[in-house]
Order: sequence, then C-alpha cells, then structure tokens
Amino acid sequence: MPRGYEEGGDLGSPPFLFAVEKQQTATDCDRFTALVLDQTVRTLPMGMMCHVSRQAERVSNNILKGSTMQHSFCFPRRAGHRRARRTSFHQRGFTLIELMIVVAIIAILAGIAIPQYQNYIARAQFAEGLSLASGQKVGVTESYSYAGSCPDNASAAADGIPLFTDITGNYVKSVKVGGTAGANGGCTIIAAFKDTGVSSGLAGKDVTLTMIEADKGSVKWECRSSVSAKYLPRACSTTEEGGVR
Repeated sequence: MPRGYEEGGDLGSPPFLFAVEKQQTATDCDRFTALVLDQTVRTLPMGMMCHVSRQAERVSNNILKGSTMQHSFCFPRRAGHRRARRTSFHQRGFTLIELMIVVAIIAILAGIAIPQYQNYIARAQFAEGLSLASGQKVGVTESYSYAGSCPDNASAAADGIPLFTDITGNYVKSVKVGGTAGANGGCTIIAAFKDTGVSSGLAGKDVTLTMIEADKGSVKWECRSSVSAKYLPRACSTTEEGGVR
C-alpha cells in the first residue's frame, strides 16, 4: 500500500496527496485504486453508486487475477471523452474565410472553362458548314469534268445539286455553288451561316471551298473562311482582317 494512506483514512489529507504523487509499483497501484473506489462508493448518491460499483468490481477482479492496470495516476481514462471531442469536431461549420476561398476558386475555374467551352461549341457548329459544303464536291467535280463549266444553283437546281436555299442545317442557312471555270478549276462552294441561333463568332459569316489544280490530274479544294482562326480546323485558313492561316 502507498505510504501515507491507511484504509478508512482521510483522502484529502496531505499524506494522501503525497502518496498519489510518489512512484508506486503496479500491484500497489491496483490495491490503492480499489481502496479509493471503495471509499468513493460509500460517499456517492444512490444514482451514481451502481456505475462506480461496477468499476470497483472490475478493479477487484483484476487484482484477484494478478493483472496490473496500465494507466497514469491509478485511474482509468474516461471512455466517452474522445468520442465527445470527435462529435464536437464534426459538428463544426465553415468559417467565412473558408467560404470565400471556395468561391474564389470556383470563379477562377469558371473564368477559364466557360470561354473554352464557347470555343468548342463554335468549332462544332463550324464543322456542320464544312460538312454540307464538302457534300457538294462530287457534283461540282462531275459537272466540271464533262461540261467544262461550274454549276450554278443560285436560281434553280443544277446538275443534280439542289437550289442553294434547300441545302440547310441547324446552323447553316444555305450552300451555294458557282464560280468561273478555268484550266485549273475555279468552281466554288459557299456555305453561309445563319444570323441567329448560332455562335456569335459564326453569325453571318461563311466558309468557301475553291477547286484548284484541276489541270494536274488531281482536283484539290482550298478552304477559306471569314470566321476567326480560333474556330477553324487546320485545313482551313481565315480571310478575317488581321491574319491568314
């Protein structure tokens, strides 16, 4: 038993405090804890006595089995202490500075993503105009090969090519064929984009395919457009003021 403590003595006296602070063996610590719990049970109200009695019984069983209690100050830690702190942490909300940082990050990402998305939409719409224009290449090439002239669908269908206002799409209002035939080609196919319901970078503009190198045995098509270069595929160049690609 720790020095300065006797069974039934006053636990608040200086000898008791000295005994608690003094280094003790594990066996003395267990016996000392059992005695302290026994003294505490006797002074507790009835409502708390059952809980403490179970703790005292658990300590007594450990002493009888010869086991030691591994804890500081000879008292077990409260099991619910860490659980209460964890619950309190999870219930903590966001601070104003944290919310401001999140909003700033979202604004930066939106400032980068939205223009890129708009460019993607414009390129997808331009692809429709290029596709409709390319669909007329075969008819124009055949007409140039056997007649030596370029078909013209401005007023009516010509050589199997429909009237220019009949060739439309979601973003294209017409596809016109024409041009002046020459030794190296010269026929043109022009796809005009709509004024509304289309990306602002394409509204009212067009893409033109021009036949070239027909006299070299292999017809090729040159792609030029009034649309900004950032919306064009690599096969097309821009006639927009400020640059030719």
